[in-house]
Parts: sequence; structure tokens; C-alpha cells
Amino acid sequence: MELYVGPVGPIWVVREVSSAVAAQDRADAATADALHTPSEMWMENNRAWIRKQMEDGCTIYDCGPAPGRANFPGPTSPYYKMELDELRAYPNYIRVSLGE
Repeated sequence: MELYVGPVGPIWVVREVSSAVAAQDRADAATADALHTPSEMWMENNRAWIRKQMEDGCTIYDCGPAPGRANFPGPTSPYYKMELDELRAYPNYIRVSLGE
């Protein structure tokens, strides 16, 4: 099965669907849509999507870890941890607050 890499453009690294909606309302940006692949491929798909966005030079916005979830203020999901690992030295990565 081919990996879904989604739209290209400014993107948001988000912690949950409600954050994705809030993020997209703040900027004309895309988020990954994992529903195009089976759940066992979500991590691999997400990694491929992030790498594709970096390869294309996209600006990547991050609204941070989810308050109230396990491990906060550190990465609050294995997906978010992987994204942070991938983005560690990426020059077009921007951490922003959603005003929570």
C-alpha cells in the first residue's frame, strides 16, 4: 500500500483534532490526515508526511504538547514525540501558542 503524504504547504503539528481545527483557523495551513491509511500504518505514514513537508521546504507550526495529558509538558503522544525528533534541526519549524 502506498503512503498518503497529503497536501503540501504551511502545516501544523497538532496534538488532537480540536487543535487541528483551531490551528487551521489561525493560518492557511494543512494538517496530516491519517484516515487515508490503516491504523497500523499511522506512525510510518506520519513520519513520511513530515519528511515530505521538510523536503519541500514547508513552514511547520507546532502548537505544543496537550495540557492535562500524560507526560505534559513533554511530548504527550508517541506520534508527537516522533514529529519532534524529525523536526529537531529543521530551520522552518515554528513553535506557537494557541492561547490556552
